[in-house]
Amino acid sequence: MLLRGSDNTEFEMKVVGYQFPHLENERYDSDWLNVRIRVKLPEVSWVATDPSLLTWELERLIEWLESIADGERVNAEESFTEPNLRFELIEEEPKRLRVYFELESRPGWAAYDAARMDDLWVEVEIDAEKLKESAASLREDLKRFAIRVGH
Repeated sequence: MLLRGSDNTEFEMKVVGYQFPHLENERYDSDWLNVRIRVKLPEVSWVATDPSLLTWELERLIEWLESIADGERVNAEESFTEPNLRFELIEEEPKRLRVYFELESRPGWAAYDAARMDDLWVEVEIDAEKLKESAASLREDLKRFAIRVGH
């Protein structure tokens, strides 16, 4: 998934594997995904990789993005078990998304004391077609790293 803002900001997210590839039947542990993010803000950029999402949370994020692209009503926020990433729909028209970074998803120069500081984020305006493309790329990741046990 790649989201680009008009001010040269970028957020890229890709699943790079299971946290525990050898565990296939363990509730939760079999479904943790290592997620690589790349963030580019006007002044700085960073890359981080961490087990930030469960497989079914990725599926829920994909459905949320697709619903926004289709103009359906959604909850304004999509958050996960690990609070490393959080997505928020800021505006419906034009579609404007914000991605917040916490804990291990923050760069070393932006240390944290607690989750939900809400001080580090990237915001992008995105049209429906680009949003569908982003959801489709995440769906490809989910095909490669499918739900094993579920919740």
